[in-house]
Amino acid sequence: PPLRLGTGSFEMPRDGFLVIEAENYNESVADADGESWSILSQDSGASGDAVVVSGTGRLISEQDAPARSARLSYQIAFPQAGRYFIWVRMNSGASIYDDSVHAGLDGLIQQNSGRIQADYWSTAYRWRSERSSGGRVFIQVDDATEHRLDLWMREDGARIDRLLLTQDESYRPGDTEEGEDGPQESERAPTEVNYTLDATRFADIADFASYHAELVDGMA
Repeated sequence: PPLRLGTGSFEMPRDGFLVIEAENYNESVADADGESWSILSQDSGASGDAVVVSGTGRLISEQDAPARSARLSYQIAFPQAGRYFIWVRMNSGASIYDDSVHAGLDGLIQQNSGRIQADYWSTAYRWRSERSSGGRVFIQVDDATEHRLDLWMREDGARIDRLLLTQDESYRPGDTEEGEDGPQESERAPTEVNYTLDATRFADIADFASYHAELVDGMA
């Protein structure tokens, strides 16, 4: 039978919220200069790992980001059309010039999804859902199907820990009993992988079992 690995799309619940660890993306695409998002292993203050685009001084506008900026993408199955508010657990890196990202849907930055602003007075990770120009961050989903949530670098150096989507405008992650990190990450749909092993490679069933366990662990 095929392996079923938890690396497929995220499934947005009809009620409640969807939580994604930023490093668990489905796709990473480099920018026009070859720079891409990298993982910060066990970054201080993050819930686990975090992601960042290294560099200094770069700023990419909403108009230019889809074609020029480094992108992370997350496949999400939405149960219904509507407005989804976006929260990002992030910090401003080394300075106030490293404190923002863009979000969007299916390769497009919507009117209210760009310029997500970190708390630039602090280098601690905090949940943010405000644009640098003011107002909440949200996307409009037009139909109940699978879509691609995109995250683009606006300013290099901004560090991203987690993402959260909800249709509840009043919900604030980190203010409830789950703690400052927010709720646990949501489950992903399994991806099926077909594979064939050559039985002549193994000395006995124990050798096969050991190899199979390493294979599954490496693909998960």
